[in-house]
Amino acid sequence: MVVFLALTLAYLAGLLLLGRSRRPAPALAYEEYPSCLAFARRCSVYDVFRHAAADWRFSGAKVEADFQRYLRSGSLPHYVCRYARREVRTEEIRLYLLITRRW
Repeated sequence: MVVFLALTLAYLAGLLLLGRSRRPAPALAYEEYPSCLAFARRCSVYDVFRHAAADWRFSGAKVEADFQRYLRSGSLPHYVCRYARREVRTEEIRLYLLITRRW
């Protein structure tokens, strides 16, 4: 009986440890990636727009126009989201979700 109990506890402990290491990355909504990256880098969302535009070699005027559109309508340009998704790490997403109380 004691052996069975010990094996059961070892099995449950193994499941717990494997479950933590294989947990999928938390999901963010499409429009949350720039905010998450800005939070992780301790900069503004505008700075994320600028870095994304520099990565894609867009002009400053395009950045200004896209950021104004983002402020007015919440429309996020694809190049900003792709940049943010590529640059943000899983740990930063988890921390962002923890801080914003969405765990």
